[in-house]
Amino acid sequence: MLQGVVALAVSDDLIKKSPSRAGTVTKPLAGIGARVVARSDDRVEAVIDAHPEEQRLIAVLMAGTGLRIAEALAVSIDEFDFVHHVLHVRRQLKKLGTEHVWALPKNDLERDVPLASWVEDAAYWPSSRSTRHGRSRWRGSRSTASSSRTRSSSGGRLTTRSSATGCTPS
Repeated sequence: MLQGVVALAVSDDLIKKSPSRAGTVTKPLAGIGARVVARSDDRVEAVIDAHPEEQRLIAVLMAGTGLRIAEALAVSIDEFDFVHHVLHVRRQLKKLGTEHVWALPKNDLERDVPLASWVEDAAYWPSSRSTRHGRSRWRGSRSTASSSRTRSSSGGRLTTRSSATGCTPS
């Protein structure tokens, strides 16, 4: 999933070679009737932290919202709704011949994606490196919101329910 981002960083000479091509990186295996095993939170954090600072938000968006690479590259600040904890997915970056253009998302369907507090943190304070309450910076909650984290019964993913106290970007 992140190979496209890393390949772009290599082509832009931001990094020398792709860590996704290392022998230690493997794809989750699924056979007929088998389930894909989700990456652990620690593994996802390590992948996010391995990205250069200027590309880290793309990795956070992909890991925390399930956006496709083309959608993550097309997100703009006005698509974040911090009051309702939603990201409006309105477009994607698409290659048309030799040019890159904006296009509607897959199947021409715009959608709203819920934002976990740690994704909001990364978008709201992109240069913040602070650790809150002894948690990693990707799992901390905003000081202006109360949140409860639970593991869903499907796939063991972290989900967050938050209630904001009126904090909006200025």
